[in-house]
Amino acid sequence: MAIVLVALVGLSTRITASVSSQGLSSIPDLFGVNAILWFALYAIVMLGLQDRGSEPVRKLDYWAAGGIVLACALPTQLPALGALLVVSAYLLFTSNGCRGARGIGVIGLALTGPLLWGSLVLRVLGPELLGFDAALGALLSGHEVSGNVISTPDGSGDVMIGPGCSAFKNVTLVFVLTATLTRLFDIPVDRKLAMWMGLAVIITMLINGIRIASLTLYPEHFDYLHTGGGMVLFGYATLLAMAVILGSAIMRRQSDAV
Repeated sequence: MAIVLVALVGLSTRITASVSSQGLSSIPDLFGVNAILWFALYAIVMLGLQDRGSEPVRKLDYWAAGGIVLACALPTQLPALGALLVVSAYLLFTSNGCRGARGIGVIGLALTGPLLWGSLVLRVLGPELLGFDAALGALLSGHEVSGNVISTPDGSGDVMIGPGCSAFKNVTLVFVLTATLTRLFDIPVDRKLAMWMGLAVIITMLINGIRIASLTLYPEHFDYLHTGGGMVLFGYATLLAMAVILGSAIMRRQSDAV
């Protein structure tokens, strides 16, 4: 369960920001944390309980747990996120065939996508990724684009795409949900499932592109679409699309296996 602790430390900034700004209203918003991330943490707990006592505790396990506690006690999140990466890889490659430990390792590594690698990739490849988001939004809205800025004819609806509006953040959640579902149901990732993942990625980017296009087409509703109820609705649409696409793929794989 140390993986859950270190992941929660990685999410602590989002949780505290949501609670401080919304109070009890942050509960329906899941404390500012995407439902897929909460589902992944639930899966880690369930896999840990299923295999509890099935494999003897090794001395190195105590060192790993101690490292996690130390990383979580430090005042910054980066050591905790580094511990999530290292310990997840450790569980994956040293589990000796234990399904629960391997599953926890896979999900933990997938969690490093939205918690660690996502922000790092956006810092390194930000202009290219944001340019793609802007180009897609401009294509759907029929406006011109220059870099990460979508320009409208009268200039009233010009929109500059920032990291918070990038589809890349949601794309990382596709991999988290895939890892969580496949490990919970013990289903291998093959070519067919990879194709379904690709479809989920495309639909995720398309939904984000529609939201960006809406910002330029309806500038009078910018706040609603950018940070208000419209943003929430697009978020739910993305979550529903991922769940339907990947859930259907997993159900088909299960029915084929019976």
